[in-house]
Amino acid sequence: TTLGRDELSHLIVPEGITTLYHPRTDLGLVIHSRRPNFPALVNPDDLIRPVRYIASRAEFNALSEAQHPKMALDDFWLACGKSPDAARALLSIYYERVEEANVAFSGLTEGWMTDRGMVHIVFGVPQRVRKDAWNEYWVYGEEGTANALTFHFRKRQHALDDNHFELQRSIQFRSVWDRAVSNWRNGRVRGD
Repeated sequence: TTLGRDELSHLIVPEGITTLYHPRTDLGLVIHSRRPNFPALVNPDDLIRPVRYIASRAEFNALSEAQHPKMALDDFWLACGKSPDAARALLSIYYERVEEANVAFSGLTEGWMTDRGMVHIVFGVPQRVRKDAWNEYWVYGEEGTANALTFHFRKRQHALDDNHFELQRSIQFRSVWDRAVSNWRNGRVRGD
């Protein structure tokens, strides 16, 4: 089918990647679109999805399936903050970091869903970032001390995404991750 100029101006691209390909010319066009209001989070579903980093599997499933998602999400944050004011502060910090991740780390995937986005949301802004062409090292704490924590992200080649980095995972991060999640869940997280 050939699209005329008027028809093309009405092409609606769903969220995600759409490829238009013409087999006779072997030409293609890749269109990437985002949800409305990106990078902001507006509706309850957008707000629930990033909570997966600090919610248990059962809590996340309950939030995802709740008949009143906004109320369920409010209850989740209230349980973490223990008071309305503390819950509002936690909620503000968390979603500010989600939006920052969307701005800084988005490629084909929304930034909050990337490895760098995940670490940024849970741990905040690192004290130091070292970069080269293929690596990023995020250092939390005083570099070179026993309490320093360093996350290593390795760039992955992708024809359509020049911003894709993968965390080099290690079992040594497990206890640090659990402690950070516990801090969120007990209202002990401060802004950057």
